[in-house]
Amino acid sequence: MEPMSRIVALILLLAPVSAATDSATRISGTLMGSDGRPIPVSHVHVHAWPGGDVLASAAVDPDGNWSLAIDTTGVFLAWFSGVGHRGERAGLFLTGDEDRIEIDVRLGRHDLRDEFAAAALIGDFNDFAVDRGSLPLHSRSDGLLAIDLATGADTLAYQFLGVAWGSPVEDPTTGRYTYDGSGGYRSVVDLDRSFTTVVFDPATLESGDGIGEVRFADSSSPAGRFGVYSRQLFDRVDAYFETRERAVATGASLTEMRAIYEDYDPAPGAAMVATALNSEPDPDLRDIMLVTYMAAPIKTEPGTARSALDEIPPGSSAWLVQPSGLSKGLTAAGDRERAREYALAVLRSPHSEAGGDAELRPIALSWLLGDALARGSKEEMDAYHAWLIAEYPDSDAAEKATALYAPDRLIQPGSPIPDFEVRSLDDPSVTYTRDDLAGKVVMLDFWATWCGPCISEMPYMHEAFEKYSPDGFTILSLSFDLEREDVGRFRSEGDWPMPWMHVFVEQGAESELAHSLDVVNIPRAILIGRDGTILATNESLRGERLGETLSRVIRSEN
Repeated sequence: MEPMSRIVALILLLAPVSAATDSATRISGTLMGSDGRPIPVSHVHVHAWPGGDVLASAAVDPDGNWSLAIDTTGVFLAWFSGVGHRGERAGLFLTGDEDRIEIDVRLGRHDLRDEFAAAALIGDFNDFAVDRGSLPLHSRSDGLLAIDLATGADTLAYQFLGVAWGSPVEDPTTGRYTYDGSGGYRSVVDLDRSFTTVVFDPATLESGDGIGEVRFADSSSPAGRFGVYSRQLFDRVDAYFETRERAVATGASLTEMRAIYEDYDPAPGAAMVATALNSEPDPDLRDIMLVTYMAAPIKTEPGTARSALDEIPPGSSAWLVQPSGLSKGLTAAGDRERAREYALAVLRSPHSEAGGDAELRPIALSWLLGDALARGSKEEMDAYHAWLIAEYPDSDAAEKATALYAPDRLIQPGSPIPDFEVRSLDDPSVTYTRDDLAGKVVMLDFWATWCGPCISEMPYMHEAFEKYSPDGFTILSLSFDLEREDVGRFRSEGDWPMPWMHVFVEQGAESELAHSLDVVNIPRAILIGRDGTILATNESLRGERLGETLSRVIRSEN
């Protein structure tokens, strides 16, 4: 590695993700329903990519026509919405060279479920969270579904879950809606009392296949080429998550759910990217296509990630379109030496006058910190940590780095483990404290059944437990799952019984326990000696290194 004195950023202009122009780009077209006719309530919204603030909106007129103007260049996301229909989206690549872009859209009716046993209500009462605080709808004798709700507000905004595949849906009977930020609507009603009943009548929703289309009039233009590409990428993402959603609805086991991720084949997505790149002459657009692919919430194909590191200049503004693509691409490449060189090159790239790299550079530093930890290079860890804290103290990466890498961090080898008290998941009458575990070598394993990297550690943990438990080694697994029942299902359904101590941590990463033990992400492992001293953490307890560490520790502890 180059000396730290060589890794110093210089000041140079880096093109921002978007920039104001002297003239606006007029974007217009038609938006129709599944029957080819205008939808009474429908809109077009342009967001910052990949789904940030709404920058411009237009209501669709009674004839199905719409038009809006964007006076900046960059990469954006257009959502097309209509009441009673599933929203559609497409990427917008605006260079300022196209005065007018025409897009014609047809929305598909919601793909309704065959039955509504899982139907639930979300709303402003739970911040529209789909994973917590929803209220189940109950069947009534008249065949309708309903929920009684107490609220002190003057209005109620809400949506129905478990009614259609792919997204929450609005109540089409209210006649008053607000945009939900992702192609759908929230129904709004006025309340004149604190207690109300929300009723859902399935007959008020027309069912379809949920499939729409977005057509750029000039698919050969830069905007058209990126629009077509983005639609293909979104289709792959939507198909993956709908597969998961349908599996949950049919009662798939946790083992089957994990298999959906583990067996996901990234090759078709990589082929889609390769096809687009083979015919794309614009180097800037090529880079953006690669970045948006790597940042997508599906598996990244390693060969494509390596191609991205070869093709995209480290200082390219393309990374600023979706900075998370950098971290994902560095890891997915599967070549740590090449990834390390690239991350260092990002740090050497000159600063942006617009400050856009204030988000990108912490990502590179955070990745290098993890890499240095994996290689056991304390000198590099301390140097990268100092740089990150000094230049980007308010970044998410800096907050995590303080807990994981700071020289004076609370949880590190040689320090005593702070006292704690947790309740056994298997027997609520039993609690575990630091003193209760004294005399054993204990690994605290923070995990969740939904965490792929956590599950990847299972074979190594079981092997270590079987080999070293006779020597006084044990494991205390602390689950960050959404439901405590998830742990029991995981242990009974799959190949990993986890025959050791278990705890369910209420509030997970937001819990007092997580804060007191500096748990900012999972998997997180802390190895404690017989006298309560921390012996090892994280990377030295991952994979095959777990057995190597325990072999050394057990000898010294005995």
